[in-house]
Amino acid sequence: MRFLHAPPAPRSVVWGSSLVLALLAIVVFVTHRVNIHMGRRQALRNLTVTARLASEIVGETLGQTLLFERMLVEQPDFRAAVQQQDADQLRRLLQRFLPLAPGAEAAVIMAPSGAVIAAYPDRPELNGSSLMRDEGFLGAQRGGWHSYVSAVHVRGGESLEKVSEVVLPISDGNVVLGVLQVQHRVETIKSWIQKIRIDPGGFLYVVDQHDQLVVYPFQVLPGQPKLVSNWPPVAHHLSPEGGSLMFRGGRHPERWLAGVYPIGATGWRVVAVQPEREAFRVFHQLFWPMGVLVALLVIVVMVLGLRWIQVQRANFQLLQHNDQLAKALQEASRQSSSGPPPAPTERPNP
Repeated sequence: MRFLHAPPAPRSVVWGSSLVLALLAIVVFVTHRVNIHMGRRQALRNLTVTARLASEIVGETLGQTLLFERMLVEQPDFRAAVQQQDADQLRRLLQRFLPLAPGAEAAVIMAPSGAVIAAYPDRPELNGSSLMRDEGFLGAQRGGWHSYVSAVHVRGGESLEKVSEVVLPISDGNVVLGVLQVQHRVETIKSWIQKIRIDPGGFLYVVDQHDQLVVYPFQVLPGQPKLVSNWPPVAHHLSPEGGSLMFRGGRHPERWLAGVYPIGATGWRVVAVQPEREAFRVFHQLFWPMGVLVALLVIVVMVLGLRWIQVQRANFQLLQHNDQLAKALQEASRQSSSGPPPAPTERPNP
């Protein structure tokens, strides 16, 4: 005896495919979240490393300027000219040594009182003036004379350029003879790190110890330095090892990633920022098409499964029909092989 088994119902296939599709959606969602979490951590780490690289470049370049200043103030003829307040001799020495300082544009020598002794290039507006209230002078004097990197400020005169100074006391033993101040234009500082790129969509900026922009890649209005204390990466507490954070900001309230790193002991910091949307752009460009492709494959498999069931159902019906015919033929064959029943015989009358 042959047993015929009916194919599964289409509804069961639909439910099974729906379950597979739901499980696939869960797998896609979990995979997406895990990759976003891991990618975000890696992006923050990369931004911190980038900020550290820029910090080291700026710090080392300012350190070279400070090294130049130390070499200059160790010259006996330079200290003698400062002590004698020989402006002409000091200008000649500055003219000879200033090109050795990377990116240095100008230098000023002051007495311990802040009175200007000499400047190179010569700046007539400084003749007879005092810089005792200059931020760089006050910073070098605060807490005992020491080297100091000033906050960014607008230089006086016709240019009104934003500058920062590396300030070093000129000492002879324990006696302070004067103060040497070497200036860097903000545009020069910007050129030190302009080759560092954060792609896609990211950028670097530098902030001084008073939370003023030193370097910013986009246009900043002329005038006094822009105060950015309320920017989250600037307000973020910073350790000597740097840090990272996520925040919302910009013209649109989108999420940003930031890595922050201090520039030595200057109080300055470098901030590397990138929109989270841009950080994951390549990932999403690959992930979502793959997800759509898998979903389409599931739909194709579901359609093929339903079609297969329809074919199997038609075959099953055909087999049932053939089976019924076979049974009918077998029954007819049995009846024909046995023949008609014998006729009854009549007994003769006695």
